[in-house]
Amino acid sequence: MDYITDNSMDKVSKEEVLHNVMSQSKGRRVISAENVNPLKIAELTREMVSDGGIIHPVPYERIKDFTLDEINLFLMQTALYTFPTTELVEWLRSEIDDGGEFAPDAIEICCGSGWLGRELDIPITDSRLQEREDIMKIYREMGQPVIQYPDDVEKLDAVSAVKKYQPEFVIGSYVTNKWGNGTSRKVGNIYGVDNGWIAAHCHKYFMIGNENVHGRDIVMKRKHQELAFDWLVTRGDSSKARIYVFENKQWAP
Repeated sequence: MDYITDNSMDKVSKEEVLHNVMSQSKGRRVISAENVNPLKIAELTREMVSDGGIIHPVPYERIKDFTLDEINLFLMQTALYTFPTTELVEWLRSEIDDGGEFAPDAIEICCGSGWLGRELDIPITDSRLQEREDIMKIYREMGQPVIQYPDDVEKLDAVSAVKKYQPEFVIGSYVTNKWGNGTSRKVGNIYGVDNGWIAAHCHKYFMIGNENVHGRDIVMKRKHQELAFDWLVTRGDSSKARIYVFENKQWAP
């Protein structure tokens, strides 16, 4: 594992240990009940979540009339950070398809419920950190649901997954920066990922996130593209949702 496993968690606050659930500081939102129709959220949940915690994406058109608070509440209740849209799936499919028969050499890291990689039919990997009792305890105290990992999510931290599969393309959504990569404790947590290492060990790394959360990640010092789409919806302020694309032209299989 690439993660710190000593007792350093005892020396820091909950705010430092975990990504703030609605992004961070200026990106944080307080959901107002006046802006939420619970019937709409219940209907959407029945439509998108099936037995075993399997998430099914929907077209962006399906949520265009939802308020920002309704979207954020749905994402929080389902332990998602990026809203599952079919447009995101198809855009990534076009990016990792080398042409001709679709047989991508790609993996998803930090996949959570794995909905995105499952739709792309690529390996879905996660450290499954939120199964740990100490992490679940912190989430409970913060009043936040934890990820319910489906059985097909392979238990691998990000670095181990890349070493195992040696993929051409890596996809990660809301990947948290790891402390010790040149950033302060206010950016990321002790269980995060060395995104610079990931970007250096594949041809293209697609990192889906939000500028309020990921804009200060040390990996942003690397040359990259920042893409915004109407159908790209994340927790917090979705106007800051981005797909960061890191290309390593020196990579070779």
